[in-house]
Amino acid sequence: MKDRRPLIFLIALLVVAGASAFAIRSGADSGPEAGPSAPVTQLVPTTAPPLPEWRIALDQVTLLENQAFISPDPALASAFMTKGCNCYGETVKRLTALRKAGHHFAGDTVGILEATPIGEVTSTEAKLSVVVGGVPNPRVDASGTVIADGPEGSIQLTYLLKKEAGGVWRIADRRPS
Repeated sequence: MKDRRPLIFLIALLVVAGASAFAIRSGADSGPEAGPSAPVTQLVPTTAPPLPEWRIALDQVTLLENQAFISPDPALASAFMTKGCNCYGETVKRLTALRKAGHHFAGDTVGILEATPIGEVTSTEAKLSVVVGGVPNPRVDASGTVIADGPEGSIQLTYLLKKEAGGVWRIADRRPS
């Protein structure tokens, strides 16, 4: 027999929410014992301007890079950087070493703290000044035992992102500023 407790809880929650809504609509809270009414603030929906394409691309390559270190696979390096990138070889070596040791990072290792374009951004290329901060997620073995603390602090880097065939953005160059 299936456990019906989650279903019963959901039904009870809906009944309470419905009764509360009915009491509010019927004016049960508007009697003299309710006290003075608070001013009503009308919410006006706002929309933030859309993120520029270069920022979306930077967030995507950062997400892919973090994923590559959470589940170490050297083949994932080409998902977020070009093979011609100055740091491609080192990234593949680090991912290979993690995988061989049976280690991985427990979560993201890099977070973007700040990013601004350098010069003109085109539809296929963006040179960026990026401040990255280490997210202190530890390196762990397969059983979850901490092997080393995660990176901390921040560093300013210059990224060159390029959009390749198929509309995929990758890191073409990354170096300290």
